[in-house]
Amino acid sequence: MYTRIIIIVALILLMGGCTSLDIKDFEAWQTVELEMSELAPTKEQLAAFATKPKVVVANFREPQEPRVREISSLANLASTLMGTTEKYLTEAGIEAVSRDEAQKLLGEVQIAEQKDKVGGYTGPIIAQYVIVGHIESVDTSVEFQEASEYYTKKGERIYTPPKCKYKASMIGTVRVYTVPQLRIAKSVKMQGTDNTSEDSKGNCENNPANLTALIRKAGDDALYDASTKFQNFFAPQGYIIEMRRSPNGKNYIIKVTIGSNRGLKRGKKVEVFTKTLQKNPFTGESTEEERKVTTGRVTDQVGESYAWIMLDEPELANRLKIGDYVKTKFEKSWLRRIGGELQEKLHL
Repeated sequence: MYTRIIIIVALILLMGGCTSLDIKDFEAWQTVELEMSELAPTKEQLAAFATKPKVVVANFREPQEPRVREISSLANLASTLMGTTEKYLTEAGIEAVSRDEAQKLLGEVQIAEQKDKVGGYTGPIIAQYVIVGHIESVDTSVEFQEASEYYTKKGERIYTPPKCKYKASMIGTVRVYTVPQLRIAKSVKMQGTDNTSEDSKGNCENNPANLTALIRKAGDDALYDASTKFQNFFAPQGYIIEMRRSPNGKNYIIKVTIGSNRGLKRGKKVEVFTKTLQKNPFTGESTEEERKVTTGRVTDQVGESYAWIMLDEPELANRLKIGDYVKTKFEKSWLRRIGGELQEKLHL
């Protein structure tokens, strides 16, 4: 099992190195003439997409059930998850607004939740969204594992001492509210568990006060699994304004109107889209249709408000126009996922 995991990690690293994202001689890449899309954005649209969305992250809500609330409070889970949520938003190129500046707004959201009814916010608009996390369940358990021994074919004795195996789990929800409507635009379930073990020194006690680090890790795993969903909800969109072809003609790069100001960095994955007008032959009306063309990776050519992206399928470059666009794609880390599986195996 461990050998297979190591092989998978090696393959991933090798795959990531197939096409270099370092443009050594940028001027040697030839400019490619592009048509203008009939649905190219206006100056106002360009400015809107270049601006970071402003988001307020509320303190995570703890449940009313006394035992769950006690366990959550022991681990300071609500505050920890709030801070981690802000970290994920920053990674997505989003501006986190101070809660001190948003007390009225947060109060209105809390009232709307208590009444289980959406409403309108009439105060100053200091953010476009509010994120509220709900801790619904937190639990810990312990299992005693008896000592074991066996002998190898060479007659060597392998002894495993008795162990206490601890487990923590957490279930919750993250909701994204629009401002000023205070309507739920996105709701993401989260669930996480974490395990640890130690040699038994007697009784195995299920005492949450001694398992706070494990509880926080379970909460962190739950939020991590949900993070890409709300990160992709806020995914920045940048428009294509230029294309270049490599000196050997095998690769293409496109320049887009967002950069490090919206979280783009070398290696970041993006999806590339085009928009067309399709006419209904019966009504004569035209509607916009969005199609994904390909994917790409951000090269080392990144500025604050621009980035050059290497197309993963260069043969599709001729389908793109000025005014087509890219959206960043947030994905879970394979290394973290494999590391979690390995950790789980080690605790069996």
